[in-house]
Amino acid sequence: MINSDSETYRLAYDLGRAAVTDQATVLKEARDRAGALMTAAAVTATLALGLTSRNNNIRLDWWGVGGLVVGGLGLVLVVVATVLSWRPVEVTINLDSGTVVGSFVEREDDPMALEEIHRELALWFGQFTIANRDVIEQRLRWFSLGLIALALETGGLMMMLLNVATQ
Repeated sequence: MINSDSETYRLAYDLGRAAVTDQATVLKEARDRAGALMTAAAVTATLALGLTSRNNNIRLDWWGVGGLVVGGLGLVLVVVATVLSWRPVEVTINLDSGTVVGSFVEREDDPMALEEIHRELALWFGQFTIANRDVIEQRLRWFSLGLIALALETGGLMMMLLNVATQ
């Protein structure tokens, strides 16, 4: 079963474990940044609406109304993208230590050598990384949509504010 020296299997195990740990970090950071994105969108909308509410006699032209609609659509898209980024996701980040002990060390027939255990764990981590990749990439796509929506919201609200300022 062992086709290489023990250091090679140890290296594969370490790299596999690091890849799965990196995926967990990417997922957490995407969720944290999505929260900051939603906060920025809410602050932008609040400031724009606060500035326009200072004057009771506001009449928006067609481009001011268009900016308000675009800004509102951007805000809705930010909220949707953030909620979809926050949704619970089923990924495999950790390996159950009981599985390692029961399947590799305390087998009824001969227990595995350390090199064999490293090889098996490296293969498992490789499978986890591949299985998690698509789910994490989808979360990052939702986050990217949220960034685009924030720019849309900000641009639309700026159009509206310019319309109010020119009256």
